[in-house]
Formats: sequence, structure tokens, C-alpha cells
Amino acid sequence: MSRLSTIQKPKVITVTVATAGSRQRLLTDPQSPYRFQTTVYFEADDDNSGKVFIGDENVADATYSTGLAAGEGSQWIGDQLGGTGAFFQSQLDLYNIWVDASANSQLVHVTVAVDA
Repeated sequence: MSRLSTIQKPKVITVTVATAGSRQRLLTDPQSPYRFQTTVYFEADDDNSGKVFIGDENVADATYSTGLAAGEGSQWIGDQLGGTGAFFQSQLDLYNIWVDASANSQLVHVTVAVDA
């Protein structure tokens, strides 16, 4: 008899940074069902004209964990990042991850797993 593992289906959250240099939370609702994740994939929109920056509450074009140009992506796995803080634990806390951009109206797509 075989055991089936839980199937995860992806959810894509799109965040728009309306004004360059004005960082914002990745999630605005601390009660979001997507707040805590073990793995997250960030992707800058193909049509972006600048870079998007991902990091903590101090994120900016000079201080960031990940910077992505149009079409670029980055996967974060909580327990592989090491250290402490919002994005250095076994679960990533998306409410405490922030995004910024070098140009206005830049999009970042965030793919998370959601229980099926």
C-alpha cells in the first residue's frame, strides 16, 4: 500500500511598486493565509523597465537581499538561508518582507504553495 503526499498547488501574488523608492510590504494583511511559507519564488515582470528589490523593512536600491531585472527570478527556501529574522527562518514571513523598485509601476510576482 502506498502513501500519497499532500499535493501543493501554487498561488501567485502580484505586488505593484507604484512609486520608485517607496518600499512596501509584500503582504498588507498580517492575517493572510499566505503569510508563512517554507519556499517562495519571486519573479520580476517581463515588462518592468527597472529593477525590483526584495528584503527587510530597510530595503532600497542600495540595501536589499535580492534585486531582479525584468524576467529574472529567485527562489527563497527558509531553512537554507540561515541566520535570524523575517526571511532567515525555516518559514519565511511574507508580512515582514518588503519590496521596492528603481522605477515607477514595477511588478513582482510571488509564487507560494497553498494546500490543495
